[in-house]
Amino acid sequence: MRMTTELIHFTQWARHQPQAQYNAVMGLLGNPEGLMDSFEAQPGNKAAGIDKVSKAEYAQGVEERIKALSVGLRSLSYRPQPGSARLYSQEQWTATAIGHTLL
Repeated sequence: MRMTTELIHFTQWARHQPQAQYNAVMGLLGNPEGLMDSFEAQPGNKAAGIDKVSKAEYAQGVEERIKALSVGLRSLSYRPQPGSARLYSQEQWTATAIGHTLL
């Protein structure tokens, strides 16, 4: 992943001042150019994400999607989709707690 100059400077600053408070991180992470770089760096042959959208499908209208994502990140209104929920019986949960895998 290529990092923007601003993000590189922030990373260096954070390493030198680990106790400092960081107030504007979402502005750096929500940079449209950085988001586009991250999108382009993702391999296209991987499985679709939790939203069932492949990279090829996401690429259709990617500029608008990246702009919307950037606005959502910067305004703190972006909420990622939760993972798939699954209900377990008491027996399954107890078995997992003692080291067995869920079936």
